[in-house]
Amino acid sequence: MFFVNKSLSIQPGESVFIKYKNGILAPLVKAIVDEVFNAGGVPYVKMEDLELKNMLIEKYGKESAKILALQRKFEIENFDASISIGYQVDLGKRKPNPDFIKEYAKHMQEMDLIGKGPEKWLLFNYPSRFGAKNAMKDYATYEELYLNAVLYDYKSLKKDCQKFQQLLSQTKEIRVVAPGTDLVFRKDGIPSVLLAGEHNLPDGELYTAPIKNTVNGYITFNVPTIRESQKFENIKLYFKDGKVINFEVHGNEMAFKNFLNIDEGARYIGEFAFGLNKNLFYPVVDTLCDEKIIGSIHLALGNCYKNANNNNISALHWDLIKILREDYGGGEVYFDDKLIQKNGKFLPIEFMSLNSAREL
Repeated sequence: MFFVNKSLSIQPGESVFIKYKNGILAPLVKAIVDEVFNAGGVPYVKMEDLELKNMLIEKYGKESAKILALQRKFEIENFDASISIGYQVDLGKRKPNPDFIKEYAKHMQEMDLIGKGPEKWLLFNYPSRFGAKNAMKDYATYEELYLNAVLYDYKSLKKDCQKFQQLLSQTKEIRVVAPGTDLVFRKDGIPSVLLAGEHNLPDGELYTAPIKNTVNGYITFNVPTIRESQKFENIKLYFKDGKVINFEVHGNEMAFKNFLNIDEGARYIGEFAFGLNKNLFYPVVDTLCDEKIIGSIHLALGNCYKNANNNNISALHWDLIKILREDYGGGEVYFDDKLIQKNGKFLPIEFMSLNSAREL
C-alpha cells in the first residue's frame, strides 16, 4: 500500500498511530493495519468521529483544555509514525468555544508540543459525498479527480523541481502582485522544502517561509476555506511588519477574528508555498487538496515548519490559497525583482516542466 510502504516506509518494530474520522473508513483502515503488520510494524488505532468532536468542542470549557492537551502529548510523543485519515461531513452551524480554543493553545505551548510529532507522518482525506457537494461535482467525478491527484507522479516532480527549489532557497525577497494583492517579504537564509508524497496525499508543493517581521502589503485569497465548520471566502489580509493588522472576509467575521487571536503567532505567516500538482486545477474546498493546485500559491497563518523555520510559534496553522492563473484573474510573482511566474506559469525555460500543458 502506498501509505505504508512508499510514503512512510514503515520498518520492523515501528509503532504507528492511525487516526480516522468516520466509521465508513473502517475497510480502508483495516487494509492499512494489515500492511503495517506485513511491514513488521505495530499499529494502534483511534476513531475520532467529527460530529461528536465538533459537539464536544462547542461545549468544552477551559477546564477540559489541559486534559485534552495531555492526551495529545501522549499521541505526539509515543509513536514512530502517524497516519490521519479525514472524511468531510456536514457539521452544521456549531461554533467552537473561543475560550476553550485559546486555553488549549496555551497548554500546547506550555508543554512545548506546537509543531511536534513523529518524523514519519501522513495526512489523507478520503473523498466523501459531502466533499463532492462542497466541490459542486457528482461523486464519481470528484472521487476520480481526488484519487488522480493522490496518485500523482511524485518521482517526476522531484526531478523537475530541483532547479526551482534551489532558486527559491537562494532568493532573498519575494513579491506577489495580482488583483487585490501587493505583498512583499524577505526570506534570505530560509530554505525551501519540496513535499512529494511523503506527508500529504494529495501532495505536490514547494514551501519556504518569510522572515517573520518583513511581510508588508495586502493579499486577497480567491479559494474558499473551511475551519471548524465555518466557511470563509474572499479573505483579504493587510500586513505591517509581518503582522495582520486588518482583514476583510465573507463569512463570520467574529469567528475569523477569534482564529487570529488564538495566540500571538496566529497573526504572522509561518509558510509561503507554490502548488505544483498538475492533476489539480480547480478548488474542491478541501485545503489538503486545494493548496496543491497548479498555478497557485498559499500562505499559512501561524506556526512554521521546523525545516523552514522563521521562529513563528502558534497553535494555528491555516493555509489560505490564491490561484494566480489567468482564469482566476492572473498575477505575478517576483524573485528579487525578477518576474518568475506570470498568470500561474513559470517563465524561465529551466522551469517549464513545472507548468501544466493543459489549456485552462
